[in-house]
Amino acid sequence: MEAHLSSITQVSYARLLTPEPLVVIPCVGGKDSSLAYANDVFACIDSSFIDWNLNIDQPATEMTQVSVFEIRNVKEHLGQTILYFFKGNEESVAFESQKQIKQFAIDYPGWLCNKPGGTFFLFVNKVKAKNTVYLVNIKINTDGSLEVSLPTPLKVFLWNASESYRFVFQAKGLLVP
Repeated sequence: MEAHLSSITQVSYARLLTPEPLVVIPCVGGKDSSLAYANDVFACIDSSFIDWNLNIDQPATEMTQVSVFEIRNVKEHLGQTILYFFKGNEESVAFESQKQIKQFAIDYPGWLCNKPGGTFFLFVNKVKAKNTVYLVNIKINTDGSLEVSLPTPLKVFLWNASESYRFVFQAKGLLVP
């Protein structure tokens, strides 16, 4: 399943091979596209989507090809690792709408990590004045239901990870092989 295994500082990563390209279909925008209202997919939704005013209209998006990575042996803060991993290119690999993240969970549940740390996605909040990159985490509960959470904004996200975690990014902005 692994295409590549490389080392960046103290991080090992692998792009996971897929038999067919993983593509998120075009998404219709609107307020209902916010993950804050995705009760039809997620059993538990972090209230931070509302607390941080991210329960807003989401832009419509085009079809988007994505890549799934597994990152292992993180010895640093995970947020800093992601920034280093994409060399300041995080806005180009981030999803443009929260709806794309929901759509990935619907279309590709087998690609979500069933380990405790779950699967991470970046999205850029372009609807409001600032282009802030947020980290979204989807976890699979023991009963098979999904939960979605919104840790702190990426620039202050500090979390130590010692296991493997999956990350899903837009393929168009990837600088890694």
